[in-house]
Amino acid sequence: MASPQVAGIVALMLDASDGRLNYQHIADIIKNTAKRDVYTGESKNDIYGFGKIDALQAVLQSIQVARVNHLNKNDAVIYLSNNRELAIKHSYQDSNAEYAIYSSMGRLLQSGHLNNNRIDIRPNIKSGIYMVKVAGEGLHYSQTVFIP
Repeated sequence: MASPQVAGIVALMLDASDGRLNYQHIADIIKNTAKRDVYTGESKNDIYGFGKIDALQAVLQSIQVARVNHLNKNDAVIYLSNNRELAIKHSYQDSNAEYAIYSSMGRLLQSGHLNNNRIDIRPNIKSGIYMVKVAGEGLHYSQTVFIP
């Protein structure tokens, strides 16, 4: 009975990503953003599958995946690789690159060095929109990101 809703969400995902997602991207995003609770269970099952579809998170993740998969050689992009981790995709090789996460009011919330082009988001950073800046040799990049 969920097929019409899922089809509509997939249409929103394709629209948000300018049609840049393939079927595997869509399946992965739906699986990775599905909500699990006491009714669905913690793992895949025959009744709820991977959980309850989260339309907002699926659309937001679609935008991020589309950005990552369509970079120019010198572009950089910051995207949510899982629920509490940001990943930075870029062509620069700087192991000493630093990052900073700012609130929408400009307050510094977290900073440090990239760890394999990843940022572990601290628990004090709640769901919201943040500015992430990355700087290193030959790389100066900032992007607004949504953290669920």
